[in-house]
Amino acid sequence: MDQTLGTILFSAAVIGNLVVIVVGVAWTLAISFYRGKVAAAERHQAAFHHDAAFHHPDPISTPLSESVFMVAATGLVLVGLPVVLAATFRYLLPMLGQIWAP
Repeated sequence: MDQTLGTILFSAAVIGNLVVIVVGVAWTLAISFYRGKVAAAERHQAAFHHDAAFHHPDPISTPLSESVFMVAATGLVLVGLPVVLAATFRYLLPMLGQIWAP
């Protein structure tokens, strides 16, 4: 019974962690796209002002490939690391006390 309860709790924790991470990444991307759209509209509106030609902020343009890489790397660390640690504790540590036989 303890093994079943432990398995259920561990699965709930991993799935819950994954859900929180996915929702957080989606929410962050949605807010980033919204802010980009608002900023583009404000820049477009400022271009119509009289002295807009003299006030151009330096744009920061991160290539899409770098953004995708950083999202993937962050996801790999936030999801992959707990999974690897859990697998280590579940499968590898119990082997340390056993004798290896051919």
